[in-house]
Amino acid sequence: MREHPRTLLALLDAAARRAPSRPFLVERDAHGVWHQVTFATLAERSRRIGAALLALGASERRPVMILSGNGIDHAMVTFGALRAGIPVVPVAASVARSVRHGFARLRAVAEIVRPGVVFARGGALYAEAARAVAPGAAYVTADEPDAGPRTFDYARLLAHEPLAPGTVAVGPETVAKIMIAAGASGEPKGVVVTHGMICAMLQGIAQAWPFLDEHPPVVVDRLPWSDGTGGNVVVGLVLRGAGTLYVDDANALRAEIPPTLAFDVPLGWAEWVERLRGDDALRRRWLSQLDLACWAGATLAPATRDALRAIGVPLAAAWGATETSPAVTLTTGVDPKYDALGVPLAGVELKLVPAGGAYEARVRGPQVTPGYYWRPDLTAAVFDEEGFYRTGDVVRPIDARKPERGIEHVARTDDCFKLSSGAWVRAADLSLAFLAECSDAADVLVTGDGRDEVGLLVWPTAAALLLDRDVLRAQIADAMRRVVADSAAERPRRALLVVEPPSAEERMPHGGLLRRAVLARRAAAVARLHASLPDAEVIVV
Repeated sequence: MREHPRTLLALLDAAARRAPSRPFLVERDAHGVWHQVTFATLAERSRRIGAALLALGASERRPVMILSGNGIDHAMVTFGALRAGIPVVPVAASVARSVRHGFARLRAVAEIVRPGVVFARGGALYAEAARAVAPGAAYVTADEPDAGPRTFDYARLLAHEPLAPGTVAVGPETVAKIMIAAGASGEPKGVVVTHGMICAMLQGIAQAWPFLDEHPPVVVDRLPWSDGTGGNVVVGLVLRGAGTLYVDDANALRAEIPPTLAFDVPLGWAEWVERLRGDDALRRRWLSQLDLACWAGATLAPATRDALRAIGVPLAAAWGATETSPAVTLTTGVDPKYDALGVPLAGVELKLVPAGGAYEARVRGPQVTPGYYWRPDLTAAVFDEEGFYRTGDVVRPIDARKPERGIEHVARTDDCFKLSSGAWVRAADLSLAFLAECSDAADVLVTGDGRDEVGLLVWPTAAALLLDRDVLRAQIADAMRRVVADSAAERPRRALLVVEPPSAEERMPHGGLLRRAVLARRAAAVARLHASLPDAEVIVV
């Protein structure tokens, strides 16, 4: 890997010198008014905000927890914290707003990170949550100020006396973020992400995509900054290239601003390509400056890939995990296979461990986390004896004779998967939940890898096969509706009855279904279950 800046602050200060008056972030508010912040302004205000956050009680061990969505004020607080050596904890909106069980999910996050300051753009919107999970923290709001104790106006931070140069030492090993990853287990974990990790990842991408150094990138993006792709890759590449990022939370700017670089999850690309195909003027405008469009977070459906390719969209793919900053592999061509994950970035070591006809992927390199915040037990479990991070993904080479073609995704070691939206589905837990609700089912396999919805292949019991077909279908539909899931995305929406019993090859030694084998053998049934226009035998709820 080539020499490169080792901290996000070095990238910010370099951009402020290179293009001081260029807008780094641009957004449009609900009233249609445009707002922007330049690199020079962000660099200057980060010193004031950093000093103010220290004064409010935030520190290296008492991070700043951010509950708001993407926005200029979110970025200001982030870089202010980084300037002061304070980690930030960006929390997903679904977690921050969920009142289920007394803000249980947000409470679990707060117990991990122990914030010294909580920031939210809308004070009234998040006040109850902030008070419930972090009552001792200072609460900073950008608008709709809350009247509770230890509540502070964001404007007060901007007026604070700035940090003197050299007051706080920030280096590559300094923790920049604690990213919250629930992953396959569902248990929130605080992933330690250092300045050096993100900068190494960005340098690896730049070496794989040399066009990034040809001109400042222009990106219009809505991916949440609580996620590694949005918060580290998208923001980081624009920062590194001294470009401009249009914050597009409502997905309203995408049709107006032609980008040079675009990112989305597969579901987003499936929706966007339909708009592009139906509007010639929009398509020409959007493609006019585009260097590359990248998908990440889940598997891209072949139909979406083909539709994007047909209208001339140059495609690439990225793969990794929150624990890897997140990107560790990238496709460098413009037409990757839909399930291709690319080749390792510069500096990344990829170890492939044989796993039932494919390989478990393990990663080592400068962008891999040193561990989980306050959880040495989880840290020890996720690294092997050689220090490789166990990704949990099962992969295989696209062409064993041509390793430069990269790898493709096969499955997960834990029988979990992602929908096209990037949402995790814990297949084992969902199977047990459905079987507990459905006495008519002898076995069930949860499907939906890279699809829009969760599906079920259901093997009826012998007694159930004696029931009237419509009665059985109705009882299965009722059971699907009774299944309780952490989110609406995880609830089963389709089911298909399967009569042929699982073969010995589809069973594990203890008798359970071997998910990978069933999906391979029943590929036609899975395709039928998830067809865009399901036939009459598919149960839809």
